[in-house]
Amino acid sequence: MKNYLTVFEVAKYLNYNHFSIRRLVRFGKLKAYRYGRGGQLRFKQSDVKNFLKLIPADIDKFLQSGKNGIRKKTAR
Repeated sequence: MKNYLTVFEVAKYLNYNHFSIRRLVRFGKLKAYRYGRGGQLRFKQSDVKNFLKLIPADIDKFLQSGKNGIRKKTAR
């Protein structure tokens, strides 16, 4: 895994939708850094791993409830 990850890489790693990753950043749940002229989001590998440690055991219930509009990616 690279030191800095894109939104799509984090979404794939966490099995979330990329919109959900952006919401997690907006709500202050996941730390992100702005990169380049367009202000693209980048994530440190260590921050993503720390986020995984902080996720409550019942995260699936939280994500399925749609609270704060965050939903886990599901197969179609």
